[in-house]
Amino acid sequence: MTINTNTHNEKTPTRSTVVLYLILSAVLWSTSGVLVKVLDWHPLSIWAGRSTLAFGVFFIYLRRFPWKRPSGAQIAGIICFLATQLLFITSNRMTTAANTIFLQYTAPIYIVPLAYWFLRERPERADWITMGIIFVGLLFFFGDELSFDGAVGNLLALLSGVTLAGMTVAMRAQKDGSPAETIM
Repeated sequence: MTINTNTHNEKTPTRSTVVLYLILSAVLWSTSGVLVKVLDWHPLSIWAGRSTLAFGVFFIYLRRFPWKRPSGAQIAGIICFLATQLLFITSNRMTTAANTIFLQYTAPIYIVPLAYWFLRERPERADWITMGIIFVGLLFFFGDELSFDGAVGNLLALLSGVTLAGMTVAMRAQKDGSPAETIM
């Protein structure tokens, strides 16, 4: 017996459609740092524009507005998502895009303890290995001609890694719900 768990669309997308979405996501994700640098807007304006666009995309995907009262995990996810976006944009204006992205991707370091504390998920061996690799990368990052140029931007980027981890854990807490509503 096959159960269709796809509650948002009438039919499951084809493999080619999924691959196209993945490529489009990768292109948009990869160019976000550059686009933030290119736009001569205030970070809050960029944040509002990105949020409005994301809302439209998720509204088209969900085909409805989530009217139900949000759960605690959704509220935490919403706050962390908004903070991640704002911190990413602001830090990107204050340091290099490479620093911002690298430091934001320290999120797995924070996901492991957050998932343990809030979801009671025990870390696996791969989690510890990943954290070790990230720590070594951070040592190289901060050890190579450490200067305080862009230090505030680097700190904001590290904080965006923490909020990205919080968002990830909040989404995992909603695995039986609709985490897409959190992003919307």
